[in-house]
Amino acid sequence: MEATPVSTTHPAAEHPAVDDMQRVEEATHTMFDALARYLDAELASSASDYTVLTEVNAAATAKYAHMLEVTQGLAGHMEELKVQYAHLQPYLDQIDTIAATVAQLEVSVAALDDYSKRLAAKFAEREARLRKLAKQM
Repeated sequence: MEATPVSTTHPAAEHPAVDDMQRVEEATHTMFDALARYLDAELASSASDYTVLTEVNAAATAKYAHMLEVTQGLAGHMEELKVQYAHLQPYLDQIDTIAATVAQLEVSVAALDDYSKRLAAKFAEREARLRKLAKQM
């Protein structure tokens, strides 16, 4: 009897299409697992970004609300100051008028002071002449 030849090839080698299909399936599963992990990470990152943006938006809203309160308070104070200034305006006008009058008076006082010094000098000169005449007589 003739011996049947023993095959030394691998059983999968006899069916290369099956082996290739298994490798394609494994690669596909590996690819889909990696893609799923990638998409999970991207979604988690996007959710984290959204959370941070929400917190920043809330902080900005609070800051702008505070700024609005401060601005409204300042506007109220400005209105009060305008009213007070309007009440003081007649007095300020009087002060300006008095200041101008005082300046004119200072000019007049300086002129009178100069005149009185000249008059005092003339009086002293005439008095000296009278003494001199009185001595001669």
